[in-house]
Parts: sequence; C-alpha cells; structure tokens
Amino acid sequence: MMKQKYLIIVILYLALLAQSSCKKFVEVDVAGSLIGTKQVFSNDANATAAVIGIYIKMMAKSVGVSYIPLAVTTYSGLCADELKIFKPAASNSNAYFYINSIGTNSLTNENIWSDLYGYIFTANLTIENLEGNTQVSSTVNDQLLGEVKFIRAFSYFYLTNIYGDVPLLTHSDYNINRLAGRNSQSAVYNQMITDLKDAQRLLRPDYSISENKERVRPNKWAATALLARVYLYTGNWNDAESQSTAIIANTSLFSLPTIGSDSVNGLNTVFKKNSLETIWALKPVLEGLNTSEAEIFMRPAEGLFGENRLVLSDQAISAFEPGDLRRKAWINPASTPESFPDTNYYVNKYKVGFTKLQAAQEYSIVLRVAEQYLIRAEARAMQNNLKGAAHDLNRIRAGAGLSNAAVSDLSSLLKAVLKERQVELFCEFGHRWFDLKRTKNIDAVMNVVSPLKNAVWNTNFQLYPIPQNEILNNINLTQNTGYN
Repeated sequence: MMKQKYLIIVILYLALLAQSSCKKFVEVDVAGSLIGTKQVFSNDANATAAVIGIYIKMMAKSVGVSYIPLAVTTYSGLCADELKIFKPAASNSNAYFYINSIGTNSLTNENIWSDLYGYIFTANLTIENLEGNTQVSSTVNDQLLGEVKFIRAFSYFYLTNIYGDVPLLTHSDYNINRLAGRNSQSAVYNQMITDLKDAQRLLRPDYSISENKERVRPNKWAATALLARVYLYTGNWNDAESQSTAIIANTSLFSLPTIGSDSVNGLNTVFKKNSLETIWALKPVLEGLNTSEAEIFMRPAEGLFGENRLVLSDQAISAFEPGDLRRKAWINPASTPESFPDTNYYVNKYKVGFTKLQAAQEYSIVLRVAEQYLIRAEARAMQNNLKGAAHDLNRIRAGAGLSNAAVSDLSSLLKAVLKERQVELFCEFGHRWFDLKRTKNIDAVMNVVSPLKNAVWNTNFQLYPIPQNEILNNINLTQNTGYN
C-alpha cells in the first residue's frame, strides 16, 4: 500500500518543491542538503514548506487528469449522470468510467488510491514530527498540525466514498501499513471527526496565515465546512446543522452572490480567486495556468473541437428549470460540425484558461458556502424543521433567479434539496455521484442512465475496485464485491 518511496523522501521532495515551484505561496529557504525529516522539522520555514508542498502536489498536474481534485470531479461525473465524452477515441481510458466498467488493473484508479494515501502518509509523518517538537514555534506547530489533520480527513473522505471500507492508517510505519486490512467506513468517519475537531481547535479563525490573506490554506472554517459534510453523510443531523450554521452566520468572511437583477454577474464571480463564497481553494502552481477545471471543461476555441472533450450529459442539462440563471452563467453551449444540428454543453464555472505571465484569476474552489446552505437544509428537514429547511433551499434558488420550491412535506423537500444539489454543485468534487450513493438513489438513477450509455448497471459498481497491485502486495487487503 504505502510504497517505500513515500518514506523520508516524500517530505524532502515536497519541501524542495514548495521552495522551487511556488516561492510566493510562502517564503521559505529550504537547504538543498537536507537528508532526513529531523532537518525538515527543525525550524518554522522548513516545516511550513513541507506542508505547503502537499497543496502543490494536489495541483501539480503531470500527465492528463492526474491530480486528485480534478480526477474526483471528472471520473465521478462520468460514472454518474453528469458528463459524457464528445467523440471518444478508441483508446480513451475515460470510457471505462463512463460505462462503469473500471478494471482492477486500471492505472488511473490505482493513481487515485496511491495519491490519496500519499497525502495521508505525508500527514502522518508530519504529525509524528510535530508533536512534542520544540524547534518549531508553538504558533506554527499548531497551524501545521491543524492543516495536516485536515488534509488527512479530507483524503479519507474521498477514499471511503470512492472505495467504501479502506485501511485506516494513522502512523507512518511502512512495515505495519503495508499489511493493513480494511476498516469499516464508520471507523474511518470517526477518525475524520476526531481530526477535524482537532483542526478546528488548532487552526486560525481567519486567513491571516496566507500571503495577502488568500483563502488557499485551510483554517478553522475549512475544518468546520468539511465536518458539517461528514456529519451530513453520517446522519448526525443536529451536528451538521450546527457546523453549517457557524459558517453561514460568519457574514464578515462569507456570503452568497447577490440576489436580483445582477444575479448572473454575481454567479460569474463565485469561482474567482478569493471570492466571498470560497471557504478553501487550491492555488494554481503552473505558470500561466489558472485551473485545470478550465483547461478540461471550457468550450474550446472555434475549430478546435477534438476527441475526448468532456461535455455535460443530457440528464444534467435537463435537470435545470426554465429561467435558472446558473445555466446561463455556468454552462456554455456550442454546435460543431461534428455534432450539428445537436448542441454540446460545456461546463463554464471556470472561465479563464492560460494567462501567460499574468497572475491567476481563478483558483480551484474545494469548499464553498452554497454547499453549507444545502447541508443545513437537508439536516433541518431530517429534524422535521421543514420551514427552516425550505428557507435555506430557497435562498440558493433565489440566487439563481428561481421562485420558491413547491414543497409540502418531508419527502418533497428532500427530493427538492437533492435536485438543488445536482444543479448547484455539478462537476464539483464528485458531489452528484456521492449524493446518489448516500441517499440510496443510485440504482434508480443508474438503471435509467446506463442503457443510454450502452452499459448495464450493477449496484456493485458504486464502489471502485481496490487496485489489484495493492491486493497482490497485501495479503490482508480484500477486493470489493463484484470485481474479479
């Protein structure tokens, strides 16, 4: 599972990467002669560089869709009813996700698993080297401990929602980790809750830790937002409401776009860097590139409609009600010679591609305020506070230029919330795929959608297979049901 390449070398690599690739992210001075973790965690600057390196690794795309945030968005969108492939090439590996036929030897799937566990390993090693460390100042030590505990919880959230029961690793001992069996999803969630509560206590309640107060390093509110989501997923309705309320009530830092005649312009500002909707974002690290979301999803220039472009599915488009301003702001239609007279619909949440030498205008938003309103709406509904739930639901709808939802009871309200999540959070970090699973609507939806993909749905496909190489290297690791 945790290959030995992730040992001491990973921290050194991340520290050096933070120095060489993103100097402005945080001012560091990491010596090139570092030979062990003791040196990395010997002062504030080096320790900070090691943690900053994790975010850089998340954003430093190497080949194709390889970094975790975009991988989760694209592959989950293809598996569900969000995305389709425009003119897929015969060799397109994305097609296996689209028809929910992911092989146990899929290199893409293996990369998702190993990248997430790579972040967890780095977090574990960092925790071990910060706890009781007197060489790093107490203020920096608390901040970094809070950040890596958040990162560990964040990584486990995606692991358990992609694979189900997974090994729960909380230390860096390779000899133990490589033979770890799978832990129950409830145990994984419990560890996430513990980590996020620690992160809330350790992290700052503002963005002062980042240069120019950018929203690119997790703070107390990022931990709170993810904790609200975890409570929602585990059915802890009162706690989910409490955590989301804490963010919604913090109007000095967060707000939704303006309601009214300027709604479209407001929606167009949501995904700009450091927008007031942003709770936590990942900052681009490649010169001239804004986000890979824009690179992958934006409508290409005329005449450049090539193979393998990802476009919105018919089901995703039909989910929008007439007059929904999100369709105008966040979707870009285009007819092409290959598709004429049909229209392709491109995701247009991120609108800026390459900017040459200019500073990035958009960051990859991981956590934002609209989700918190929808978390609270669902949590309130499940506690029979239908009026409060409808209020939150309708606040999101109002920002999209829509009238209040026609809801009269718990069933219709929950259905409306799920639909609103579909059109508000589309193509963002797997929300739709995970929502279908956690609400137990996945079989009903996929039994309709799969034949349209020329595929056959099997309920086992809602979990990805454990990579075969991991099973071959670990006698205690078992495969998910339905995969040979």
